[in-house]
Amino acid sequence: MRYLFPSILLPLVWTTIFLQNTLAARILVIHALYSGSPLLTWRTAGEYFAQNGHHVHYLRWKDSHHHSPLPHENMTETVLTVNNKDGRFSYLTKEKEAGFDIPFDLLLQEGMSYTRIYYESMKTYSMFYSICDDLLGNKELIRQLRRMDFHLAIVDLVGNECTLPLTHHLGLPTVGFWGMQFASGETTLTTAFIPPSHAPNLLTKFGSEMTFPQRMVNTFAYVVSQAVVRGQCWILSGVVKKHLPGSPEPCSLIKELNGMLINSDHIMDTPQLLPPTFIRIGGIHIKKAKPLPKELDYWMQSAGDDGVVLFGVGYTINPKVLSKRFIQAFFQAAKRLPQKFLMKLEGHLENVPSNVKIMSWIPQQDVLAHNATRLFVNHCGLQGVTEALYHAVPMVGLPIFLDQGDYLVKLVKHGVAIPLDRQTATAEVIYQTLRRALNNPSFKHNAKRLSKLMKDTPDKLTPQERALQLVEYLGFQILLSKHLLIPWPERKLGIMGWAALVVVVILRAMTLLYDVLTFPIYLISQKPWRRLRDHKESKAQLISSKEGVTFRATTPISKIHIEMENGGIDTLTKMFSYAVRRNGTKRCLGTRELFAEEEEMQKNGKVFKKFAMGDYVWRSYNDVDTLAENFGKGLRSLGLKPKDKIGIFAETRAEWLIAAIGCFKQNLTLVTLYSTLGEDAVAHGLNETECEFVLTSHDLMPKFYYVLGKTPTVKHIIFMEDPLKTTETTGYREGVDIHPYCEVVSRGTKAHFAPSPPEPEDVAIIMYTSGSTGNPKGVLLSHSNIILAQMAFCDALGTVKDDDVYIGYLPLAHVLELMCEATSFLSGIPIGYSSPLTMTDTSSKIKRGCKGDTGVLRPTIMTMVPLIVDRIYKGIQEKVSESGEIGKAVFKFFYDYRLKWYYRGYKTHIVDKIAFKKLRHLVGGRVRIIACGGAPLCAETHEFIRNTLCAPLVQGYGLTETAACSTISMQSDMSTGRAGVPFGCCDIRLVNWDEGNYRVTDKPFPRGEICMGGHNVALGYYNLPEATEKDFFESDGRRWFRSGDIGEIQYDGVVKIIDRKKDLVKLQAGEYVSLGKVESELKTCAIVENICVYGDSTKNFCVALVVPTQKPLTAIATKLGKANLSFQQMCADPEITNAVLKVLQTHGASCKLIKFEIPGALTLCHDLWTPDMGLVTAAFKLKRKNIQDHYQSDINRMYA
Repeated sequence: MRYLFPSILLPLVWTTIFLQNTLAARILVIHALYSGSPLLTWRTAGEYFAQNGHHVHYLRWKDSHHHSPLPHENMTETVLTVNNKDGRFSYLTKEKEAGFDIPFDLLLQEGMSYTRIYYESMKTYSMFYSICDDLLGNKELIRQLRRMDFHLAIVDLVGNECTLPLTHHLGLPTVGFWGMQFASGETTLTTAFIPPSHAPNLLTKFGSEMTFPQRMVNTFAYVVSQAVVRGQCWILSGVVKKHLPGSPEPCSLIKELNGMLINSDHIMDTPQLLPPTFIRIGGIHIKKAKPLPKELDYWMQSAGDDGVVLFGVGYTINPKVLSKRFIQAFFQAAKRLPQKFLMKLEGHLENVPSNVKIMSWIPQQDVLAHNATRLFVNHCGLQGVTEALYHAVPMVGLPIFLDQGDYLVKLVKHGVAIPLDRQTATAEVIYQTLRRALNNPSFKHNAKRLSKLMKDTPDKLTPQERALQLVEYLGFQILLSKHLLIPWPERKLGIMGWAALVVVVILRAMTLLYDVLTFPIYLISQKPWRRLRDHKESKAQLISSKEGVTFRATTPISKIHIEMENGGIDTLTKMFSYAVRRNGTKRCLGTRELFAEEEEMQKNGKVFKKFAMGDYVWRSYNDVDTLAENFGKGLRSLGLKPKDKIGIFAETRAEWLIAAIGCFKQNLTLVTLYSTLGEDAVAHGLNETECEFVLTSHDLMPKFYYVLGKTPTVKHIIFMEDPLKTTETTGYREGVDIHPYCEVVSRGTKAHFAPSPPEPEDVAIIMYTSGSTGNPKGVLLSHSNIILAQMAFCDALGTVKDDDVYIGYLPLAHVLELMCEATSFLSGIPIGYSSPLTMTDTSSKIKRGCKGDTGVLRPTIMTMVPLIVDRIYKGIQEKVSESGEIGKAVFKFFYDYRLKWYYRGYKTHIVDKIAFKKLRHLVGGRVRIIACGGAPLCAETHEFIRNTLCAPLVQGYGLTETAACSTISMQSDMSTGRAGVPFGCCDIRLVNWDEGNYRVTDKPFPRGEICMGGHNVALGYYNLPEATEKDFFESDGRRWFRSGDIGEIQYDGVVKIIDRKKDLVKLQAGEYVSLGKVESELKTCAIVENICVYGDSTKNFCVALVVPTQKPLTAIATKLGKANLSFQQMCADPEITNAVLKVLQTHGASCKLIKFEIPGALTLCHDLWTPDMGLVTAAFKLKRKNIQDHYQSDINRMYA
């Protein structure tokens, strides 16, 4: 019934809020005799209250600490003193206006027994009676407090029960503050239910999972601690009756508290049944991190990847309590480690190692937030523990006093801390403890997990907001501050938030029951230990330490690989013939029927042309073989001879691959050019190779019209027809013959040219790279190169299923797509063709009501590049964010559920079908393998896509120069952010790069420039002998290629790309910034469509050029009251730009980018970067030099 009254009155209060102006509240905060950490907590919380218009007055006792001035004009204080001139109280200074001065150097010295500590601590309680007498007998103080007309009181309860009768006498609603674990004598006197069966009492150092004897001891501890508190209250009740007759005794007032602010987080406390006005505000003292002083920041940054270990024992404990023996042992241990150590110590210290920095005061929160901080060695006080968990920093704990041992037990159980006994630890023990905490990644992983849990609360409020909301609610007559006025939509969201919580609780209960019932079945049927074993086993071995370190794959080879070797298949002609013999009448290449192109009215009134499309029409292997043979003969009939060149400048389609097979049959060399290349790049490739024949398409004929004026060698154009439109062939340069594709095939049916089989070393393809630096280079790939790569691709593919289908939509001029389609062709997997314009139901060319290509084809295997993966990631995130509170909560629950069981080695078939069905239908609903390559993929995106699309995302690393073969991640690999193991055809070698400080002797893993060696490595660059000599070399009977990428080979033989030589920029202060790494992380920000980071070696920060995503940018503009601006105007607006910069910097910090890696300024670019602009390659890789030249004035302005 006590909570019914507020619940009835609350709607009336809210109604009043909208009818009256906001009023300020006057809040009285009463501290205990020894305030210490709680005083710091309420400095921060009070400042937040003051900023929201309220007045906060502190009533505290004088102590020996130095206190900085109150930070806000709405904050005042009254400091009380005790007359201790005669020295009657042990722990007060001996003066007339005495302050509290607990002798930590006595209480906390090594070797002191707990009995002695308890005895000395109890001396503080002997003062309470006299001090309570002074306080309640101070009539002038009470009159002063009455005149201040407070609305509410907040009382620190620990050892401060005497002040409860005072607030009752003043007639104030009173909120208790509990600054530690909520389980002790005082807490059992509140209306909260704290079961001793699993809530360990303060100072017992038990975990929540107690044994039966521990529960017995714990129950006894509760009885004793409550008896002690009741005894204290009984003693104090005499003083209360003396000065405030009629006031209840203190213990009864504990039960009558209007609310409780509990300064601990749910992850550091056991579950308890709390009244609705009892709320947790753990971390309320945490502020936004400030930049460190320049000198300290530079010192920390100089630690590099090894980072910094922070050492401190808090604000209230004098570091002198640590013995000289322990400090010297710690110094010896620190000296042996590569990390730097920042230690809060005082006095003269000897033998300080060079990697140790001593400071008497450290901005602890700001250092913990710094990206260089790797570990926190501390006394496990609640404030420090909370800060470390918030910033995801693992810990080594050396508890000193009171509840610190209890917190350490919980931290160890959570896997984020290691205990260290300061009384017995030797230098060797300290060294091994620190080494374990620094080198075991599980501690950091668990710290990140707990940090996420701390920040991800159901009510979406910060601890400061939660505390303020309760205080304002309990004041009744106080109106809410403007800062927390909640309009109707947000109030509705709050209700939905609670509904979401209920839904998640129900789901958790249902899945728990399901897991318990089905676990034995899944354990036997799925055999998860095999999956975990496959994940952990080594997949490559060291074969040589000569000229670096060389690794070779130990993975098995496929059946097709063996058959090809035994059958002497060493050219592409033989390979395709082998595939035709194996598969004959099976489906091979499919293209959707195109019925019409129709105009469709959009919601905004605009009209767009859309396709009406039908099902896929398939050609068999035999059909494809016949068409290819006829096309090849048709080319011969037009005058081409074996080893002549023919350019292919066309989109991905079935005719592209058929034409390529036909060319191979006649030993013609393909010159492949991206359809997205600019006119000059296309002309460069055709002129350099002196092509007379070019195969293009209907859609590209207008573009080629202009290219033709720059390519005098071209004599014949063959175009692939459009099923609906007639191709314009008039007006082209004289002397150029134009032939429809079908005509060439038809000519071949009548020609009598026998096939001209190539030799293994003949050049099959001159494949032009996308050209991220300067003109694209033509890579010479022989038949032998491609055949060896094909065998390796078949090994990586593994088992082929009868219903497998591959969707082809990436450019066939890209080596990855060409190899994937050739592998599918070879393995008997049908290939259905698509394009980005028609791929999904919502693609720009798909008519409303018509299915996209993935919905019709329903592929099981598909290839992506990171740009597409990032767009899918952002698209799913956007849909989830728009699904409401319940939708988001349900998605997060099932996402975390699937991820949990995935990392335990299980598959979750039912959850996949129920929870992720709609997301899987984005790519057809049947995808079982996703291959990704072409550029680095962010680890977070990798995990998200793999988990939501319910398919392994196999990341490959390769180049055109290696026929797409370098490394490939196995389907059994559960890790992310790694490039995989070497392909079977290719060895991986790391060589030192001294300039970048990467060496094969680095620990824990060898690092260096990646070189690939094998028979898949290209012959070189066409007509570029100097570039060929620079990038290619011979060693150990193999041809090798220098990639320019920096990698490390980890414990299981898996390669991780960590840098790129060309992307590395050295800033003014000597810090190296990997531009590609920074871009990869920042691309995961929802507002970023594309980004180019630039660094000037004469400046101390980098800048960014950002192409923003329109929807998030519009949301920011709307928030700033600028929704009426056009997209171009938004990009030019300084206020919007600054807002985007803050979003990007926050995102960068959350991605753990180091401060100097995060851009200090940015420019919003309204133009979309396309290959036609020359700012990105045909594979959408950045052309840094072109972008720099294009935006040079903006770069100058950002650095001005």
